[in-house]
Amino acid sequence: MFVIVKIMSNFLFLKENNKNLFNIILEAEKLFRDEYFEQAVIQTRRFAENICRALLQDKVLADETFDSMINRIKDNSFGNVRMKEFIDDLYFLKKHGNISAHSLNASKNGKLALECLERAYEISVFYSNVKYGYNKKLDKSLFSEELLMTEKKSSSKRLKEKYSNELKKSRKKSSTNKLAKTLKIKQKSKKKNTNTKKNFQTIIISLFILITLCCLFLYFNK
Repeated sequence: MFVIVKIMSNFLFLKENNKNLFNIILEAEKLFRDEYFEQAVIQTRRFAENICRALLQDKVLADETFDSMINRIKDNSFGNVRMKEFIDDLYFLKKHGNISAHSLNASKNGKLALECLERAYEISVFYSNVKYGYNKKLDKSLFSEELLMTEKKSSSKRLKEKYSNELKKSRKKSSTNKLAKTLKIKQKSKKKNTNTKKNFQTIIISLFILITLCCLFLYFNK
């Protein structure tokens, strides 16, 4: 009898397009859960280097170093803010991966290992958007510490029920106080105007990101 084990990971979106990258970072998550923090940090560095290789593909030279690959990607960043964040994350993972690999004493810094995994998530989202096309839902997604630690996701239905009950309690409490209700209406109106402005800004930023990613996609797939 075969038992199907469902793999849960923050990086599951990578599995279909690049299984090698997915397996590398999946191992980093496992090392973190087993409290092998130093090894987890080293594994995220390996992941970052392979992200660079996957982006550059046949443009990678035989004896090219991680530093050299980062610099070549940086040279084609066009001053883009998202690209700058991507480069910063690569340097961070390289630096701490190197320190951990050459350290004489085993590190027990879980906080650093967690930050490395979070940064690895950011570069993987960027890589996926550049290489396989912009995905708005993925771009707005966040790294989940709960999923990392428990390999489980909270039920969206349960979360909706929880927030729905909290909202009902809040409304009931407000109805007993006329002044509070009036203030709530004013705040709601102000929030709506603010959200409209934010939505407009989000559209402009999304368009800018999409155009930049298209340029990068064309560059890396020449």
